[in-house]
Amino acid sequence: MRSNDRLESGEDEMKIVGYLADVFDLFHVGHLNVLSYARDRCDCLIVGVATDKSARQTRGIKPVIPFAERIEIVRSVRFVDRVAADTGADSFDVWRDLHFRRLFIGHDSSSPLATQTLKFRFEKFGVDVFYLPRLSTTTSTGLRDTIENINRLAGDHGFDIDPQSFRIRRALQ
Repeated sequence: MRSNDRLESGEDEMKIVGYLADVFDLFHVGHLNVLSYARDRCDCLIVGVATDKSARQTRGIKPVIPFAERIEIVRSVRFVDRVAADTGADSFDVWRDLHFRRLFIGHDSSSPLATQTLKFRFEKFGVDVFYLPRLSTTTSTGLRDTIENINRLAGDHGFDIDPQSFRIRRALQ
């Protein structure tokens, strides 16, 4: 029986369920590291993969890898027990649907005040909020910057990175 099947059949009810959401574009070892870190801190890890629309709205990026492919890549990682589409919904709404007890947030997710508010909000319901450490590995932003530099050098012969998304992402940093 696959771990996804156990979760849906209720066998994992007493286990600590964790939730981590990200875009997971240009999948690299840094993604593996955060998934491993999160999975080490829960019994069952549900991973939200941002849809193309939510990636654009919340992060200001147009993913290079389409959503259907990104979700399959994440689904195949051994640290992941279940995947879900991350539509950009409020974390509290996601909690109501998935009933996780641990929420994993990236170091770049939002302002310190917003993350403290989120932590306080979830503590009332027994949900622990974990901040993922900044890992000194390859990053999607670094890969995107490299592709953008190649595009500048190549002119019209470069890769298709949406310039509007690039400007929005830069403004959000």
